[in-house]
Amino acid sequence: MQQNYFRRKTNEELLDLIGDFEAGTPSYANILFYKQMFIPISGGGLDPRVTYTAFLIDDEAAAGAPDAGDALLICIGAVKVGSRVTTARLEIKLAIELPGT
Repeated sequence: MQQNYFRRKTNEELLDLIGDFEAGTPSYANILFYKQMFIPISGGGLDPRVTYTAFLIDDEAAAGAPDAGDALLICIGAVKVGSRVTTARLEIKLAIELPGT
């Protein structure tokens, strides 16, 4: 198994691996969303304490033959209160459905 296989990382390690989470800047151009705020706050704007990050990953990265017909959509939600960050991860398998399959 590869050392950087994403399931061996905590959510915080994974967020730091793909970017500078504190600054909110991704290290890769192909991240779908990185530290994206989405909850409106009174007075306008969005709550910077509640964010999500979403990206695609090759689900065969740890082992097996590469398959261009599928991938995992990973979404990590984060809530920051003071210096404490609580996270949750969703993994959604995406696959191309070809005629006859």
